Amino acid sequence: MKYALLKKPTKGDKIYIRLSLKIGDEKSLTGKNIIPSLTARMLKNGTSTKSKKDINDLLDKIKSSIDIYGDGGSVGISISTDKENVNAALDLFADILLNPSFDKNEFDKMLLDIKGEYEANRSDPQFVSSNALNKKTSLYPKGHPYYPEDIDESLDDLKKASLGDVKNFYKDFYGTNNSYASFVGNIDQQAIKSFLEKNLSNFNSKQPYTEIEDRYFDVKGSTETINIPDKTNANCAGTINIAIKQTDPDYPALEIANELLGGGSFLSSRIPQRLRESEGMSYGAGSYINGNYKYAASSWGVYAIFNPVYKNRLDSALHDEINKAIQGGFKEDEFKKSVASWLQQRKTILGFDGYLNYIITDYMKDGRDLTDFTNAENKVKKLTLDQVNAALRKYISPDKITLIYAGDFNKKAF
Repeated sequence: MKYALLKKPTKGDKIYIRLSLKIGDEKSLTGKNIIPSLTARMLKNGTSTKSKKDINDLLDKIKSSIDIYGDGGSVGISISTDKENVNAALDLFADILLNPSFDKNEFDKMLLDIKGEYEANRSDPQFVSSNALNKKTSLYPKGHPYYPEDIDESLDDLKKASLGDVKNFYKDFYGTNNSYASFVGNIDQQAIKSFLEKNLSNFNSKQPYTEIEDRYFDVKGSTETINIPDKTNANCAGTINIAIKQTDPDYPALEIANELLGGGSFLSSRIPQRLRESEGMSYGAGSYINGNYKYAASSWGVYAIFNPVYKNRLDSALHDEINKAIQGGFKEDEFKKSVASWLQQRKTILGFDGYLNYIITDYMKDGRDLTDFTNAENKVKKLTLDQVNAALRKYISPDKITLIYAGDFNKKAF
């Protein structure tokens, strides 16, 4: 296990802990489908000495939280506690991770809960649009660890899943020999090191680990409308797959192009300014960039939450705003304001210890340190407006966007 310890004062002596367990490889994880997720979710349902209720009662008593999730080739664990209770929280975490009971009754209850969650998602415009978007743009083959299942496929997997599958997955794949952890807050560094050595140093996975490579898929733009009756809010989700990685020369300019287009604040970002502030069609709108550090498999996305009667107007305004930016370019004054805003946001988020905890672990996974954070800022400071406009025109186009609208669109616009 690789780990980082950052001792610093925090409000209320809070301590944030994040672990990322890297497990398996593309071949060994293919066909596992829902099992990695179920295994991670089962861990908090009981240990050899504690019931699910015991665990929850103890978490309440020590004012701590432990969240565990599994997906593809990783298991993520987030722990929030404080200086007074950190030892108790870590001991409980070790018990949960190392001694799961995999109780049959709890497993059956969990399956019913998950089934209810899936069924509820059928009428959630945000889930439906995001899921449909992933199906159209993330073209991994069925069974691949990154394959995006729809609700029906997930429900079918749920029917086939057994407690034996979960036990076997834990036995074969779980271990901390390929893992990363970060501890941020008012910590006793020697106590943390002793805990890790005592509890996790010999917890090794039987299956070898190889990172699964993210892939770029060349997807043509399209628009789809999914009607969900009796929903007062609608959702728009859109994506362009981009063959670029964070270390490429164009990436900083693309990052700022997104900031100007929809990633910044309402005062300095065109899409939310148009859809929400100027025309009042959207409750929330903007754009974002998911930059991949290692692989040329990034994406640019756009979103809007809106009253469904405005769908056609919103679609037209969204395309119009992107076209205006491409044809006319951004202006020097808004470029300077957005760069300043972007830099200030970076400074602000480093003040959030939970976020700092997250990026330290993420950076370790990618084999980099926090100097990369500063290097990215230095690259942005050197950008010119021409470089940003060129990146926008090179990578972003309305014709390339896959857009999904989900909501009740049977009502007439007024």
